[in-house]
Amino acid sequence: MRGKYNGLATLIQEHCAKATYVWCYAHRLNLVMNAVTSCCEDIRNTLGILEELYTFMSGHKRNDVFLRAQDGAVGRKQQLKRVSTTRWNSTEAAVDTVLARYGEIVKALSCLTQSREDSQTVTLSVGLQARLKDIRVIVCMKILKLLYNFTGPVSRMLQGVAIDLATAAALLSDCKKKFEDARANADLLWDELIEESVAFANQHGVDTEFHTERNSE
Repeated sequence: MRGKYNGLATLIQEHCAKATYVWCYAHRLNLVMNAVTSCCEDIRNTLGILEELYTFMSGHKRNDVFLRAQDGAVGRKQQLKRVSTTRWNSTEAAVDTVLARYGEIVKALSCLTQSREDSQTVTLSVGLQARLKDIRVIVCMKILKLLYNFTGPVSRMLQGVAIDLATAAALLSDCKKKFEDARANADLLWDELIEESVAFANQHGVDTEFHTERNSE
């Protein structure tokens, strides 16, 4: 727990030394998903890029450029979300925002590469733009989006005030079944993800070739 409720467990244990702290189902699901995704280097790299992008755009001048890049875009203007290593819902929001405003983000970074006042901004924007325009990063975001379709609704329901243990167990069982079905149809799902990623890349002018890095000898 955080914010104004931070330290609640410690406070309770001060009054009752025998009180046992048990993570809620939502937090346990969050820990499992973070552990699973951290096993993949490409996923870790993608989440790292999104966190760097959030930090980079958090400056007022850079954020203004991003907001102006959204002029004329469908829907309300959006702000980038922070990638949190402890809250799965935060990561979901970060990926959703980048996918929804990918074109505007690339446009903003392109504008920032023309800055004549701040060489650091130019260097960082060039690097972020190149890394974002990598088909592997797009594929990873699409994979994460698929995971969120399975776990996001469950995670939010588990945090509801009216949830009980029986309902929580049923929700987790259903979520597990979805993952088992996905594993049984992994080849088909992979082909669909690649097709969707390539279409997204073509839409935004991203090279769709999977370039393999060669180790220098």
